[in-house]
Amino acid sequence: MKKISGTLLISAGIAISFMLLWSSESTAISTFNNGNLKGDYAFAASAWPDGGVAGRLTADGAGNITNGFLTLAGGGDVHHESLNCTYAVFPDGTGTMTCHTMKLDGPGMGDTASGTSDLVLVDGGKEFYGIDTNLGGEVEGLVSMAKRQ
Repeated sequence: MKKISGTLLISAGIAISFMLLWSSESTAISTFNNGNLKGDYAFAASAWPDGGVAGRLTADGAGNITNGFLTLAGGGDVHHESLNCTYAVFPDGTGTMTCHTMKLDGPGMGDTASGTSDLVLVDGGKEFYGIDTNLGGEVEGLVSMAKRQ
């Protein structure tokens, strides 16, 4: 479960799918930067047929995510994890994110994991989608979505 939760967290962490559902009312921005990803976001992702992840995080607009928390369910297990990340937003609105998690309860309490995701900002940063980019992970390609609260 340790490997799955770390991978899920990173893709959730956070945040994060290439669904590319661009809003017809999206704000036209010619150049993006870390400042476009700022505020409190809620996120969710489906991980496998009987599980998923949901949580919240705070992006500071300077490349750091703090106050992240998530609930992970799957395979008959439900537990909670803390989440801290760094991110970089590129001028075209895409970016990368590296996250670190720590299991807060249940078997393996205190276990840590790390992972990476690619992301794309939508509607000027009001939402972002991401996809897990960890090679060799058990749930590669996990897609998630986050929305500013």
